[in-house]
Amino acid sequence: MDSKAITRATRSVLAVIALCLVSFFSAAADLPVVKVGVLKFGTINWEMDVIKRYKLDEKNGFDLEVIPLAAKNASSVALQGGAVDVIFSDWVWVSRQRAAGKTYTLSPTSATAGGLFAAAEIEMSSPCDLDGAELGIAGGSVDKTWLMYQAYCKATENRDISAITEQQFVAPPLLNKLMMQQKLPVGINFWHYGARLKAAGFKPVISLDEIVSGLGIDAQVPMLGWVFDEKWAEENPKLVSAFLNTSDQARQILQTSDEEWDIIRPLTKAENDAVFEALRSAYRSGFSGTFGAEQLNAATQIFDILAKEGGPKLVGKSSTLSDGTFWMPQ
Repeated sequence: MDSKAITRATRSVLAVIALCLVSFFSAAADLPVVKVGVLKFGTINWEMDVIKRYKLDEKNGFDLEVIPLAAKNASSVALQGGAVDVIFSDWVWVSRQRAAGKTYTLSPTSATAGGLFAAAEIEMSSPCDLDGAELGIAGGSVDKTWLMYQAYCKATENRDISAITEQQFVAPPLLNKLMMQQKLPVGINFWHYGARLKAAGFKPVISLDEIVSGLGIDAQVPMLGWVFDEKWAEENPKLVSAFLNTSDQARQILQTSDEEWDIIRPLTKAENDAVFEALRSAYRSGFSGTFGAEQLNAATQIFDILAKEGGPKLVGKSSTLSDGTFWMPQ
């Protein structure tokens, strides 16, 4: 083949490649966009990474735009201001918003929960044997695990845990630091901080799931999930379904693939192998299945307890679980 023929052939190949690229980017640009607001360093970013790396969003017919946010309050502000379509939050907040006239709803996804942890040398005859102890609590005075723990101790041991302990309400990372410095013997923290405590030799005393079960509530209820405006969902039913299916696919990958965890390990910020393995194990143990009438009934019972213990400071005007709090399409 002479040089002119080679040149013509090369140009033809390049033209085909250019046409394919134009078609690809044009198709990608035509996909509907779902804007998701997530905390910059939240564990939900692990799932977002899986979605984008495997292009699960594009395969399901939409473009996921991940918008990092600085704090939980920023998430709710972004949703209410229309800057994002979806955030990751809890259903107690959703119920409160619905009682105030908003139309937010939640699709449950994560049953991973925190609990109470104690230094290895602490001897406890029961989960509520904390008379005179200093107790660290992440999440503030209306932290849901703290409120449920109080209800549990009243119901099972007739102990007023808030009266027999001295509480310190601190940020989750500071609580772990104080416990590891032996400045606090026991603490209630979120699941990923609890995994780090467990890896450091602290013993899990009781988890939120065990507290709920101990209060006679049999079904496991995911406390967290994807929150969006039901009006937006009703206008975009296929898009919402595609997003939720994509999220589920990403969780399934993390549930089954150790290789995937090796890839996302930098995102976990695990300090060592023990912490990494504890995080992976805790994530997988909290994996949630279906959400139906049984779980809804359990959520109603949990809400009643939280409303009693936390009052309006936690639940606002929603003295009972607001109708429509959970997104349960037929």
